[in-house]
Formats: sequence, structure tokens, C-alpha cells
Amino acid sequence: MKISRSIIFILFTILISNCSPISTSTEFHEEEKTEEISTPTALETVEIADTQSISPLDRKYKPSPDNITLVTIDGDKSDWAPYPAGISDPTGDSSGNVDVTFSYAFTNEKYLYLLFEVDGEIGSYVQVDIDINPHQDGRPPDFMIIARPNKDSLLSLNRILDGEFIQLGEMGVVSQKDAFELRVPLKAFDGPTPETVSLRVMDGICCDDEWLDVEGTAPFPILHTNELELLFTEMADLTSKDSAFCRGTSLNSPDFFKPAENIQVPVGFKASFFVPPSGLNVPSDVVVTSKGDILVASSRLGEIHKVNEDGSVSLFSKASTYALDQDDAGNIYGYMFPNGEIFRLNEKGEYFSITRIQDTACESTLAAAPNGTLFIGVNFCTGDVSGQATIYMIPPGGNSLKEVVGEIGQGVQSLDVNSDGVLYAVLGNSLEIIDFAAGARNPVAQLPDWGSAHGLVVDDTGTAYVSTGDMEPSGDLYRVDKNGEVALIASFNDNGLEGLALTPDGEIIGTQRSIGGVKIINKDGLVQDLVKPNGLVSPHTIVVSPCGELIAVNDEAGGLTIAAPTGENSHLIKLNSFQPPQTFLAFSPDGWYVTGESAPGFPSFLKRYLPSGLSEILADDISEVSGVAVGQDDSIYASATGSGEIIKILPDGSRTIIADGLSYPQALAITEDEKLLVVIGGMSSGDVFSMPQFGDTVVLISPDGSKETLAKINAAADIAVANDDSIYIPAENAVYRVSMEGNTEVFAEGFNWVRGAAFDISGNLLVADDSRNAIYQISGFPQGSLRCSVVNLEDGIGIADATIRITQSIPPYAGRIISSDSNGEFRFPVAPGTYSLTIWKEGYQQTLLEEIEIVENKETSQIINLAK
Repeated sequence: MKISRSIIFILFTILISNCSPISTSTEFHEEEKTEEISTPTALETVEIADTQSISPLDRKYKPSPDNITLVTIDGDKSDWAPYPAGISDPTGDSSGNVDVTFSYAFTNEKYLYLLFEVDGEIGSYVQVDIDINPHQDGRPPDFMIIARPNKDSLLSLNRILDGEFIQLGEMGVVSQKDAFELRVPLKAFDGPTPETVSLRVMDGICCDDEWLDVEGTAPFPILHTNELELLFTEMADLTSKDSAFCRGTSLNSPDFFKPAENIQVPVGFKASFFVPPSGLNVPSDVVVTSKGDILVASSRLGEIHKVNEDGSVSLFSKASTYALDQDDAGNIYGYMFPNGEIFRLNEKGEYFSITRIQDTACESTLAAAPNGTLFIGVNFCTGDVSGQATIYMIPPGGNSLKEVVGEIGQGVQSLDVNSDGVLYAVLGNSLEIIDFAAGARNPVAQLPDWGSAHGLVVDDTGTAYVSTGDMEPSGDLYRVDKNGEVALIASFNDNGLEGLALTPDGEIIGTQRSIGGVKIINKDGLVQDLVKPNGLVSPHTIVVSPCGELIAVNDEAGGLTIAAPTGENSHLIKLNSFQPPQTFLAFSPDGWYVTGESAPGFPSFLKRYLPSGLSEILADDISEVSGVAVGQDDSIYASATGSGEIIKILPDGSRTIIADGLSYPQALAITEDEKLLVVIGGMSSGDVFSMPQFGDTVVLISPDGSKETLAKINAAADIAVANDDSIYIPAENAVYRVSMEGNTEVFAEGFNWVRGAAFDISGNLLVADDSRNAIYQISGFPQGSLRCSVVNLEDGIGIADATIRITQSIPPYAGRIISSDSNGEFRFPVAPGTYSLTIWKEGYQQTLLEEIEIVENKETSQIINLAK
């Protein structure tokens, strides 16, 4: 189980570091910024015909006709024309590419909005700091907003009170394109009202002489308006260009999918691979043996694989490990968390348990010295608490365990021992040499970001290679020489590297944990794929969007993936999806979706996302939130796994408890008659995991709150509701079919370990195999068909290339999009049920048709008139 490193701790370390003390904004270009700021802070409205033609500093505030804030956080300044700039900044005064020209700030009823206009391209910058209510007498500001827009769309808000830095958490969003654009909820400011702000842009190597303040502004006032915030759900638009969905319209015939012959299904059904297994599942670490063999820990599959020169993968050992290393005698060592077991493997792949240390829910690491001495970096955390880290030493033979360094607050990301027996460690973002005899830490260099798990290898000269971004959509590879000089070797735009190893000729092998790839980087920084990633690892929950995309929750990757049968799986959003409990998501018919995010050592959040990727926190007080569902009135249901409740959140934000007293409620689903299905039960894993990984009972909850047990199924993980109201439960190596009367039978079996199930709009059952890293499609369920003609309302002529979205009218709101042909027609196989149609094309008015009934074995015809 992978636990990502919280960026908030990095930023806190930066702020309290002696290398980079908190600065007040008056330090920035004081002599250049003494001009009087004339921008009004009270509401002032004047009519301006064209605000774009007026200097930003000279504009007068002009609200929209309906007094609604129409700003979108997308890094684009074009929607800020109604707002005057709060301050102008001299051009050419920065020490980097970020040269702020104008700064804006305003509040409406709900948010503080900020935009910093930049001359030239922003590029990739490490950190943007914003002081709220900065003081002129040397005192720290009331609040500090810290953002890393090139790394994460979330920002953190921090309170500075009586000299103490208080982390308030991730409470806003940021975007970086041709401007820095941010939004923070006003309710997050639990102290002085935001009145003034100032900006500081930082770049370089954190906390040393390379950590530069490249640009900053003097304090400027915030414009306070009485504008209303557009309801978050009203901003959902599946037809917009920034939507992550509705981007493709191709349909794949059943013959496209490769048969899954190992899956047994009833007569009349067919099992195929929707996404075939990639060979590697969570490649967490790598070692190059003395023979030159490349061995990769495919940790979620519980195997070690040999990767050949042509990129093919073969089984080396059935040992289940997350970290790998070897000694000079050719022994290979593996460390498995959370159970703390340590293995020694021989050249045949045979493995022997040599010792076991304490359990931990946080990923930890291992290194082997040339003489076989082992070093274990243990990051302690239990089901809801993250603690400090310790480095242990195990002498050859594994007879004892000695603490080398304890109370490491940054965490131990990686360890390595060079040929001279010197122990190196990446602790947070610090590369250090560990004197294990004296238990002392000797810093070598500071890195721009936290290192990846197992992402350190040191050559015979003492040159270290460190990777970052193992849980991010991007990452870097750095070289640190023995003098502590840090140089960037390569960057990765899909996923940073995790485990690292060196080949005899000096090439670097790196694993891409979150997308399933293996890279080779030569001495000149040239990057090549050894194993091409398929973008999918450890799929758990799967859901079909209103446009037909299959969205998979990747447990070990910490995010959502759009899974495609072509193998071109793509990252959607980052989230804390590390179970237990399992993370679920549910769509509304309009395209917004909700997730229950709760992972060991992380806070519990119920979040809502727009198709554009913008998000809001709906709740942060639901105990270990897990299962989610969206009702026909847009109410949101969430299972509080920790407190045993099912909570309903109405569209106005009010809450009600649907059921309580449940044992670990997890997966949720809603039937057509608004009954609630929930997986409950299971067992926690002692002190390490306070929540179960899956349940053992399926319960039906009526609207009046009464409960009925439908089925007892060990390891029940998810619920998929068919059009006949029967339900399908993935559990261990099988999928069970359960009727509403409670009749239970095995429907399909032969999987490795299934964790997710969902029906697409054509009635095919999709099943996610977490262990095999594959998604299956089972066809053969009842179907009807929809045949339509899209015509011009004025002349009745068919309209080619119109986009049609067909969506279920009841949860879970699966859909599909298709394009009309040259005659304006289309035909589509659909499961029996009730649907709605949305049709659009540029130059025509969008049209919505509802209550379209599809009947089994029959074709429904429809003429769709589009008006210009």
C-alpha cells in the first residue's frame, strides 16, 4: 500500500528553515513600490463599454448583469476584465521568467479570488507564496497561501499566529498558464478578514543559496464585492473544450476485444479483456543483478519479474516485495510492508524469510551493504495517524535489529549503500550520509522536491542519483556529486520514477509506479522506454461516465485513470485513493462526480469534481468516508466507514443520517425505487489498518431506514446494479449475482482478485482485477437499440457529425457519445431502460430529449430536430 508524501510538510519545513525564514512582503522592491494605490476597496460600479481596452489599473469595477462571479480558475486572465488591478509592478525587475505586471484580488460572498498577470511565459516554478494581511512592522502576515501550481492544483492555507505556523490544510485551488490564478474559500480564514495581499515567487533548490525569490509585489488592497458565487454544479459542462469527457466517439465491436479464456461465465455470455494485463502491476523497485539481469518488484501482483532487453517480462520469483537490493555475493533482498517481512532470494528466484520487523501502513524502504548488512527505513503510520521514521540495521544473517537513527520527521524516502559501505539516505527532500556507527546525519544536498520511494542509487565515485514525482503526473531525475552540487538529468511528463538502479555501463533504470512503466536513462539524459507504460495499476472501483469513458480508481497510484481498450489509459486527477477503506466515485448525469477519499494517515474528504477538473470539498468531518452514490435529485450519499453511518447530503448542503449502527459501511448503490444497497462488515488489520479492505455482507436499506440483509459474501468489494435490479458483487476471484430476494450464485470466476464492477450503457458488465491489473468485459446481457436521425429544423436535411450523448435516467448515470454519419443518422446498442439524449453541434442550439424507453430485442427510432 502506497502512502504519498504530503506537500504541506515540505512547505512547513521550508518556512521554518533557517535557510529561508518567513519574510514580510515589504522586503520586495520597497523603493520601486511606493506609489499610491488608488484601486477602491469598497463596491463601486460604473458602466464601461469595453473594459478590455482600458488599462487594468484604471478600470472601474463592473459586475455582471446578474451579479454572478464568472471567473474560472484556469490560469486564463480573459475573464477578469470586469475587475481593476490592485497594483502594477515594474517590468524587468524579476530574477527569473516570472515577471509580474498586474495583480488582482477580490472577494464575493464565498471566495477570495487572486490573479497575478505575468509578462512572458511562466514556465515551471517551484512555489508561489501569498501573504494575507501582511504587516509593515516586521511581523509575519496573518495567513500564508502556499501553492505549487506546476505540481498540484490544490493550495494550502496556513495561519501564522503568535509566531507559530499552523497548517490549516488544502483549502483552495490554483492554476498556472499565462497567469497565476487562485481561489480560497472565505470560511477558511478563521481570523482577520482578508484586506490586503502580497506575492512572492520562489524558484531553484529549496533552502540553500539556489533557493531564489525571483519576483514579489508590495501589499495591495482586496476589492470587496457583494457578488454571488455560481453554484458549483451549474459550472458542469460536458460539451466544453476543457471537459475531460466526451472527447471521443468511437465504438468498439465485440470482435475488437481479446477473449479472456481463463474466465468461466454462464452459457450465452462471453468474457473478454477490456484492458489486458500489462505484465507489471505497481513496479515499485528495481535491481540490476551481478549478471546484468533487470529485476522489478511488481508489488501489487506479489511477484518479481525479469525484464528482458526487448521489454518483455517473465516471472523471476513469487516473492511479494516493495523494495529490492543486493549484496556483493549476489544475494537479493526484498522488504514487504505492511507486514515487515524481509526476504533473501537466490539467483533461481527461490526466497527465504530471514526476519520480520514491525508493521506499518506507510511505504518503507531497504538497502543492502556489500557485506550483506541490511538497512531498513521504516515510516511509521497506522490507520489514521502518520508518525516519524526510523532507520534500522540488520547484520548479515538477520539475527538482530538495531536502531541507527530515530525520530526522523521528514520520513525515509530511500536508502542506498555504495561500494565503500557508505550509507546514503533521502530524508524528505534532503540527501544525507548516515554515520550508522555514531547514529549521526550529515547533509549532502537539498533537492527541489521530496524524493521518491526507493528512488536513490549511488555509484562507486559517490555520485548519487535521486528521483522525484513517483506519485505525480510529472517528476525529475537529479544527479548529486560528492560536493553536493545538484544537476537535473531528465524530466518526465507522465509519471516520475520510483525505484532506481544502475547498469554496469552506467545507465539508470527507473520504474514508473503509477503508470506501470520502466525507463532507461543514459549518461546524456536520453530517456527510452524499456517497458512501455499502459497507465493503469491496481484498479479498484470502476465507473462509466455519462459520456461512456471507463474511470478506474487506482489504489497504488493515488489517482483516477480513464481506461481505454486501446491501452492508451490516461491520468485524470490525483487523489488519496490508498485503501483501506476503498475509494469510490459516482457521477451525476450532468458530468460532475463525487469521491470519498480516506487513506491511512490522511484526512477524510468528500469531494466534488467538475468535468474541467475543478473541485470543492463537500465534507471533511465524515469518519473514513468511502462509498458514494448520487440520487435522482442530485443528493449525495456517503458511507462513513469509521462511524457506521450512511449520510445523505441534499443539494442545499443540509444533511440527514439515512442509517447508523452499521459495521464498516463501504460500497454504495441506488436502485430505481430509491433503495440503498451497501456492503458492510469485514475486519480491520489490527493497529496498522483501522478499517477493513472489504466487507462480507450486502444490506438493502429502504427509504424509511429499515434494513434487510441480502447476502453474505466474503471479501465483497463493490456493487453493480443491472437493469433487472439484480446486483453483481466482485469478491476475491469471482463475481456473484444476487437477486433482490437474496438468491446468491457465482456468476463468473477465474479472476486473480476482483475489486470493482460496473455496467456500461450497452449492458456489458465490466470487472476490475486489482491483482492482475486488468479490466474484463462480460457481454451477453439483454439489449435493445436506438436509431435516430439528426436533421436541420428548417429544411429537414440530415446533419452530419452532430454529437449525441445518451445517458441513463437513473443512477449510476452511465452513458455514451456517438457522432451522426453523413446522412445525420446513427444506431447504437443499448440495455433496456429509460434514457435521455443530449445533442449538440457548433452553429446549432443544444437539444435535450428525455424519457426515451429502450425495450429488449426492439429498436426505438427518433427524429431529432436541431435549430440554428
